[in-house]
Amino acid sequence: MNKKIISLGSVLMCVFLFGAQGASALSLNLDAQSTAGANTSSNGDAMHATVTADMGVHATTSPARIAKNKARAEREIDQRVTALTKLETRIAAMKRLSSDQKTSLTATLSAQVSAMSDLKSKIDADTDTTVLKTDIQSITKAYRIFALVLPLERIVESADTLATRSDTMTTLSAKLQVRIDAAHTAGKDTTVVAGLISDMNTNSADAKVQANAAVALIVNLKPDNGDKSIAKSNTQAIFSARAKIKVGEMDIRTARRDASKITSALRAMHLNASMNAGVTASSTTTVR
Repeated sequence: MNKKIISLGSVLMCVFLFGAQGASALSLNLDAQSTAGANTSSNGDAMHATVTADMGVHATTSPARIAKNKARAEREIDQRVTALTKLETRIAAMKRLSSDQKTSLTATLSAQVSAMSDLKSKIDADTDTTVLKTDIQSITKAYRIFALVLPLERIVESADTLATRSDTMTTLSAKLQVRIDAAHTAGKDTTVVAGLISDMNTNSADAKVQANAAVALIVNLKPDNGDKSIAKSNTQAIFSARAKIKVGEMDIRTARRDASKITSALRAMHLNASMNAGVTASSTTTVR
């Protein structure tokens, strides 16, 4: 506003001193300066926009930014390799999985460790930012290790636990059978307990069958790498394996109930105290 006042004052002064012609000349000069200023401002904005855009590009493709992205990607890969390696170690220590099951599972995990190592080397060697971006995104979008490792880990552990409990119930069943035979020899009616122990054995055995079936379903799981058919197959395999684990858990619960009923029935028969004590101890310390 002050510049406008000064300009108007200058024009009036020219009118007073030089007449209208001088005023017109000064006015044109001021307009020219004003236009030049506007152009400078416009060019400045354009230059700022260009610099800003360039800075954005440079920030993305700068060696420091590329190195930072690569380091972050390597950490993500290392986390997945660590998870895979730990799972391999845990599988090797599981006592109820067969050697064939362990071999198959370990082979699947080792293949993924190798794939992750290859991806890490590729990312480290990438120079094209577009390729680098795609490779980094593939850690989660294509390989999807955690989407497989965590479900696989839970299923394998549950299967191993089922197999362990199945063996525990089988051991307890053998002890109960000795007491049932003794009760029968003593002239007790063992019809009910004989039916219960048969059901107990059936469910204990089926729990192990379900555990093995669950492992068989997930032993060949592999990252889908964007393949929808593989992703669908993986999802179905995990879903089916979980269903079998649930059936196995129900089997174990039924077997426990049978064992509890048998123990109560034998106690009610007023057999030798030490005999009943042995049954009670077995059912409470070995069955959870």
